[in-house]
Amino acid sequence: MPLLHLVGEHVDGILVANTSQSMITFTVAGEGKPGYRLPSWLDVSPVSGVLQPGASTIVQVRGAVPAPEEPASPAGGAASSSSAAHAPARTRGEAVLRVYVRHIVDDGTGSVNSIAPDTQPLLIRVVHTLK
Repeated sequence: MPLLHLVGEHVDGILVANTSQSMITFTVAGEGKPGYRLPSWLDVSPVSGVLQPGASTIVQVRGAVPAPEEPASPAGGAASSSSAAHAPARTRGEAVLRVYVRHIVDDGTGSVNSIAPDTQPLLIRVVHTLK
């Protein structure tokens, strides 16, 4: 499974490319039920889209950094400025993103049909650390 490691407010991207001869839709989701929601500490944009044959887009992924008043040190204690500079990186969150892709075909009747709707998603492990 590919790993996407986000540090602080760093933004990274996932390239979604349509190399087929038909239009595709893509959706980025989280893990678990209900609805495979994304974790609250993770910003993803766009979470869905449609790509024509030969087109591509970058899905931006960013780990949300806690507000200054939100404690980020272990056990909720306040970190001093001298200890914060030498503190090890703290994991803010870990998750698995699911990228679903479906091929779309216009059958000429005005109806749009999905090909292989049960295709397995691409799984990407995301780890976000504060420094």
